[in-house]
Amino acid sequence: MLGDIPEIFSADWQKTIRIKESENAVEKLWIERLGKADHARIKELVEWLQSHELRDDLIAYQLSSLGLSQ
Repeated sequence: MLGDIPEIFSADWQKTIRIKESENAVEKLWIERLGKADHARIKELVEWLQSHELRDDLIAYQLSSLGLSQ
């Protein structure tokens, strides 16, 4: 355990912590803005889209359906 202490002072470790804190802060802002239920729902949709083989088509359809495509 004590062998890991110098690691927390490394630039890489500090950078990783700053990135995680920033990501958590952004996530918290979205939860506050959308509410917990809507945030959970849209996050589930995003996760589904990210791994879907037709992701681009699904996003294009969504944008078109909302009148947001050109």
